[in-house]
Amino acid sequence: MTIHDATLTDTYDLQSITTASGSDSRKHSKKQSGFVHRYYEIDRFGKEMSYQYFKFIDGIENPVLARLVALGIPFSCAISMLCKLISDICRCIDTIVSSIHEREMALGNLLTIVVDIVEYGRQIFGVVFGAFIGLCSPSFAIQSFLTNPVDESVNYINPIKSAQLYSMADTLHHFFVKHEIDYRICCGTALGARREGGIIRNDDDIDLMLHPESIEALQALIEDGTFSKETGISISAQPWTGGWQCFFGDCEKGPAGSPLEEIGHPFIDIFPGVYRQKRDAVVISYGENRMYNLSRNDYFTLDEWNDPPKLYTFGPTQMYGTPSIDAYLKRAYGPLSLEYTAVIYPHDMLADAYASPLSTFSLMAQTTAPRNMRHEKMSPQEFDSEEYDRRCASPQ
Repeated sequence: MTIHDATLTDTYDLQSITTASGSDSRKHSKKQSGFVHRYYEIDRFGKEMSYQYFKFIDGIENPVLARLVALGIPFSCAISMLCKLISDICRCIDTIVSSIHEREMALGNLLTIVVDIVEYGRQIFGVVFGAFIGLCSPSFAIQSFLTNPVDESVNYINPIKSAQLYSMADTLHHFFVKHEIDYRICCGTALGARREGGIIRNDDDIDLMLHPESIEALQALIEDGTFSKETGISISAQPWTGGWQCFFGDCEKGPAGSPLEEIGHPFIDIFPGVYRQKRDAVVISYGENRMYNLSRNDYFTLDEWNDPPKLYTFGPTQMYGTPSIDAYLKRAYGPLSLEYTAVIYPHDMLADAYASPLSTFSLMAQTTAPRNMRHEKMSPQEFDSEEYDRRCASPQ
């Protein structure tokens, strides 16, 4: 069975789409958006208050005064936790209502649940120990318990690997345009293009989604060798995602026993899109159900996809994305996704944990803990320009 056959299960005939159903979907979206944005304002208030408190204490030069002001950390953590709790309760209610309307669980990105759990734990510890630790070390206390700005020293990949990703992205974009393969940036890549102008510092891959009508064309180009010949990039089927992963053949492979054991790092994920029913409308989302269930709000409406694609600056290159990328990102990652960064675990750490479950806690201890951080300015991954030029110059 081909990948295309495997990923087109549970798809829908576009002939069944009517103008009325699309209109109903847009009305439903508008009806919900006001409530959604109102309850997220509560969470925004708690995060922003914590961030401003961080900046205030961080700017105090007198160590005695800083210790006295840090005594308020438990109160700040309590307010932030209360705001988040109220917002999360409202989000649960909204999820239940949306699930009833859509006749399926309308879940957001499940990976952010880990961030939410850690955030609650951090705030609880701040309430209990914040004052004592603040008296001993204000700087450690605010870094541990308050909302911090994005740490630009944290990078999940080095400049060499970053350059390799950018060069593959540039090559794939031109290959897709040449062969009329319809694609859009998605997931963290769409977020990086819009918020950072490149790869997010706490990301280590690039994500692309294909239009359902382009899957067979790409598969044919892979099977007849055209893809590898023209791009110099290795490509391998990835059963876990239902799509493909692209990488340079001379890069180090993932750990044995993991889904990445035959995949070079870094890699680009290509997800084959399929038509899925969302209430009265048909949308384009992941073909593999495991991927779809991880983030059911990560989809493109037909209006979003059918708009002429926009070229987004992505590091040293450009890639196609939907013009209404803000609507896509807020639906997939929440209304605060352009203001706050959710730090999650990198792919190589997850692959290592998959291959050796007993080492999971040890691996977690060696990796930056998940948390929300305040986004202040565009700050994409740095890349090695010589490596980028070398990779772009000729096929491998």
